[in-house]
Amino acid sequence: MRTTIDLDPQLMRAVKIKAATEDRTLKDLLAELITIGLGSQSLGAQAVKPSAKDLPSISCKGPPVSNERALALFADADHAESLSHG
Repeated sequence: MRTTIDLDPQLMRAVKIKAATEDRTLKDLLAELITIGLGSQSLGAQAVKPSAKDLPSISCKGPPVSNERALALFADADHAESLSHG
């Protein structure tokens, strides 16, 4: 289905860069991101949830953080950000 939406230019640029670096189409990437954003509210579509294996490995000083803990931290940050914009 075709639709038109107005997006912030910086957001659209970030999505285009992500699609290009992952060698994916904008259509496929946006569909996945929207599905993730909807979570279980998806209209009959299988919700795609990031898994620990999808996270990059980052070297840093300090105690190690498991992928599961990193996912929880990202989810908490996303939740806090959505509350501040809502």
